[in-house]
Amino acid sequence: MAYNSVSILEFAKERIESIHTSYINSSATDSDYGSLKLCYTQIEERKKHYGDDESIQLLCKIMSEVCGYISLTEGEYVKQYIRTCIQSKTVLLRRVGLKVLRESSLYSADEKFELGLSEARLNSLFEKEQIFLLASSIFDEISTNNQEKLLFKIKNMDKRGDEQTQAYEMFNWAVWLNRNCKENDTKR
Repeated sequence: MAYNSVSILEFAKERIESIHTSYINSSATDSDYGSLKLCYTQIEERKKHYGDDESIQLLCKIMSEVCGYISLTEGEYVKQYIRTCIQSKTVLLRRVGLKVLRESSLYSADEKFELGLSEARLNSLFEKEQIFLLASSIFDEISTNNQEKLLFKIKNMDKRGDEQTQAYEMFNWAVWLNRNCKENDTKR
């Protein structure tokens, strides 16, 4: 059964990469981001959908569910799959990788931090939601050292836009962490 699941995961990843490559080859996109359609594809469950391509959403959902399903029997494969997605040139695969990492029981909170957040651009336009969700889901569980690293990264993240934009991004982080984290009030 795991072989079929692995085949499904590889198919989904290859299909998303193929769509991304098609956009780049047709000059319909900026190669740094891939298709804006792919960058904005909704991958979290929502009550309302905003016209996203349902087939791409389905691929993302399948990737997430199959990784969860086979993680007990194919843990090392799933870990490598997550790592490959997070390191992909394709924004959508990076987003799905961050989501699957967040949902995975294969990693400790500190391992999730190292893999998903230690090198991430915290104000990445297209990955921001998944980065926020990952950070807020593990913040209470990561070591004090990693909490300090994350807070340092937030305070020193890439400056983009004017001072008002920078203040707003900092405010967003404060809201997300305060809303979702239970402990360590002194850190905030």
